[in-house]
Amino acid sequence: MRRLALAVLAAALVTTPALAQDKLNTGWYGALSGSYLLPEDTDGPSNSTLEYDNGFAIYGAAGYRFPNGFRAEAELGYGNIDLDRLRVGTTNAKLNGDVDLFTATGAVYYDFATGSSFSPYVGAGAGVARQKSSTVSATSGGTTVTVNGDSSTDLTAFGEAGVSIRLSSNLDLVPAYRYQWIDDGEGGFDDTTAHVFKVGLRYWF
Repeated sequence: MRRLALAVLAAALVTTPALAQDKLNTGWYGALSGSYLLPEDTDGPSNSTLEYDNGFAIYGAAGYRFPNGFRAEAELGYGNIDLDRLRVGTTNAKLNGDVDLFTATGAVYYDFATGSSFSPYVGAGAGVARQKSSTVSATSGGTTVTVNGDSSTDLTAFGEAGVSIRLSSNLDLVPAYRYQWIDDGEGGFDDTTAHVFKVGLRYWF
């Protein structure tokens, strides 16, 4: 009986530090991530549709996690998307040009403590998006039309879900999915929306 008690005590002493490491970190952190952008087609007037190629984005963020599992985060991002084609009824025009996307957002997330190295989270954010398009040319039936680039600053918002995977006591791997909306509809075209698949690293200070 005494040996059994000593064995249980030894096991408790060994596992307690490991369990402590599985608690959520609190305090300040910084994060860097890259993403694959899948913009959705944008419908416009006269039965037209603007199509994009898939693009990329990079993000830098700083945040703070509170003891109750909530996080507040500020993020800066840069992305680039190529224009693909403009369809108007049965007419197809191949587009040559791209769009640079700069974002500044704030977000609130909630992390679920699971007692393991995996911590799912959900959250949402909003801010501003600065879009700057290059000179764009459209080619259809052997005819090419070129227009100058343009820029605009609009409201953006997103919802995000992901999971942090603990690599060490102060480093997490964070894959995530984000659905982003930009309030830029004009000239009869709908607002821009995109699926964003992110992978990042989060460092706890």
